[in-house]
Amino acid sequence: MLGDHQIIFQTNLLIDLKNSDYGLSYFYLPERIDYGLQAFHNAKFLSIGPRYSWYKPLYRYRTWGVGGIASFPIDRFNRIDGSMMWLNLLRENLDIQSRTKAEPVARSPPHQLRERSFAVAGRMVWTE
Repeated sequence: MLGDHQIIFQTNLLIDLKNSDYGLSYFYLPERIDYGLQAFHNAKFLSIGPRYSWYKPLYRYRTWGVGGIASFPIDRFNRIDGSMMWLNLLRENLDIQSRTKAEPVARSPPHQLRERSFAVAGRMVWTE
């Protein structure tokens, strides 16, 4: 139906987009080198704290990014793949954000961890 173009959409929708997992990929396939673009967002929840404590705050870990892919076939069974990706990571303490303004939070640990990283990856696939 799309000819030399391929579009892939995957999702696991929850309450809103901030708490959902989804991804979109597009591939352009008519030339010898195949090119692709992709974007994604993942959200996972984890309750962590001291081992024997009754209170363990709830954290939301989110990752999202965009990337590009190129694939060059050497022959029928071998090809060279390369990709570049921008990745963003975020940790949010959902319990602290839900407190009222009257409750002191000055001595609590940082509420968010923001880390940006740039990753470059390449691989060569040999199949015999």
